[in-house]
Amino acid sequence: ISSAASDVYKRQVEIFSFSELKGSRFVFSSGAGAWQTELTVAEDGSFQGSFQDVNMGDTGDNYPDGTVYICDFQGQFTEPQKRNDYTYQVQVQTIGYEREAGDEEIADGVRYCYSDVYGLSEGETILIYKKGAPVSELPEGFKGWVKNSLSGEPEEQLSFYGLYNEQEEFGFAGYNSIESVSYTHLTLPTICSV
Repeated sequence: ISSAASDVYKRQVEIFSFSELKGSRFVFSSGAGAWQTELTVAEDGSFQGSFQDVNMGDTGDNYPDGTVYICDFQGQFTEPQKRNDYTYQVQVQTIGYEREAGDEEIADGVRYCYSDVYGLSEGETILIYKKGAPVSELPEGFKGWVKNSLSGEPEEQLSFYGLYNEQEEFGFAGYNSIESVSYTHLTLPTICSV
């Protein structure tokens, strides 16, 4: 193989495209409680998702079945910049909401409080960890949030794509769209929205 061809191949291998994330669903959740943020990323770097936090103990006369904090959102990441062989950096360029934060409604005995998303804000730096990233070199903040996804894995390399909010130290684990996620810690309204 010629030197020029080798250089072209090397550049192609080093280029990251959002299309690599196609089919991945990113989940940010502690595994305890009934909340989660979930998002998908399109090939152009746009993203969409939802946040939900169910509090069945927060009741009132008109909402005896509890309160759900919820939002549907969409936005755009900037072009990825390479940090190292397994990490790319993007910014949350824009983020918008289907309903304005602070809106409320009561339906079927449940109070729905519309909120901002938990885990992402406009202007924040998001790191994208590629499959195969050395787990030992990833920040403890990321590993703490995705520990359930690391369980039972050889801890040398990441077997999924990950997103990491660097400022807030929040980690999102990437799941194949057809993979199941353990919902044993979530309540029925959360499961039905997934």
